[in-house]
Order: sequence, then structure tokens, then C-alpha cells
Amino acid sequence: STTSTRNMRLSENAEAMVFQMFTRSVYSNPIGTVVREITSNCFDSHVEAGVDLPVLIKKSYDGETDTHYISFIDFGMGLSPDRVNNIYTVYFESTKRSDNTQIGGFGIGSKTPLAYIRKTGMGSNDYDNSFYVITRYEGIEYNYCIYEGSSSPVITLLHSEPTDERNGTEIRIPILQSDLSKFEKEIKRQLYYFENLVFEGFNNIDNQYSIVKGEHFLYRGTYYSDNMHICL
Repeated sequence: STTSTRNMRLSENAEAMVFQMFTRSVYSNPIGTVVREITSNCFDSHVEAGVDLPVLIKKSYDGETDTHYISFIDFGMGLSPDRVNNIYTVYFESTKRSDNTQIGGFGIGSKTPLAYIRKTGMGSNDYDNSFYVITRYEGIEYNYCIYEGSSSPVITLLHSEPTDERNGTEIRIPILQSDLSKFEKEIKRQLYYFENLVFEGFNNIDNQYSIVKGEHFLYRGTYYSDNMHICL
């Protein structure tokens, strides 16, 4: 017989561990995951906005700070302050679960840049995993920084200013110079069958490509691999 029933729950002290689990520990290939998930979000933004512009992936270098960046740029919806506060910064919250034309749906892909660790010293805690979100929405450009806090990730609005550019979002990730080739390799691998992409600033990624579509297959030649692949 049943004498009592209750829902199980998370420990009040488990927040930091849960965020760590779904920010870093869950990914066996952090760089590949960042490339795939952030690019997918760019495409989803274009689908939602109904635009057919290419997604831009750009490599850049800031000489003043001696920092290399990889940027993923879309020209879709942009992020309103309300959407940043109630969707973008909330784990497992998504606007895409009821829309089969978009790729995402779990509400964790946008946080994957936190999984890319840049060592800054010899100790286990000497690292940085911050990244930037530059988004334009209805005539205002918002510049955010997201970083790992003591118990959960933190988002800080650095500044905002009027703009006459169209809506859209740039995810700008600082990367180590030693990881440039790893990012290029994963861009080739993870985005092999993505269409409507433009690459800027890369030495070994060609914008001249085509994907042959059959009824039950895709083919893109031997640029990355001449093997057959299952496309999910």
C-alpha cells in the first residue's frame, strides 16, 4: 500500500554543480560543440526572422589587447532585453520546442562558449571562459559579457547605444592562438553540410563550395572527407 508520496528535488547547495555539469562536463568536444551550436542558433534566428541572408563566421585579431576572436554573426531577430533576461540566460528555456523548422530546443546551446576553457596560468583555477554577445534590436545595440561566476554563469551589460544597423546578433569568443587550427578544423567538420555560410579571415576555409542534393543523400566532395556520413 502507498503510505506517502513526494517529489524528489535538487539540493539547495547543488546549483553550482548543476551549472558546471551543463556548462562544461557534458561536452566531450567543447570546440566542436561551440561551433555547431552557435552556428545552429544563427540559422534559427534567420528562420524565425524569415531572412535568407548568409550566416557570417569571422576570425579577427585585436592588436591592442593581443587577442584572437572567432565570431558567429546572424542578421535575424536580435535579442531584446526581455528575451535576454527570460530566455537567453535561462538554462533549459527555449522558444523553439514547438517549431520543427528550427534546429534548437533544449535551451543550453547558447551557453556552450562557457565550455571553451582558455588557460591563463598553471593552476586548475587559472582559466577564462568569458565571451561577448553583441546584439542589435529595434535601433539599439547591446553589448554583454558572459562569464563563469562563483555559483552560476553571470551576464553583464557593458553598454548600449543607438544604431541604424539591422537586427542581428554576434557571438564573439576570445580564443588562444594555439587553438586557431582546432577551430578551423571543427568549422570544416561540424559545418560540412551547412549551406548559406560565409567565412571571413580564415586561410584554410574556402567560400567556394556546393552541396549536391539527391532525394535521400547530400554530397559535398572531398574538401573535408570523402567518406559517407549520416546527417542528423
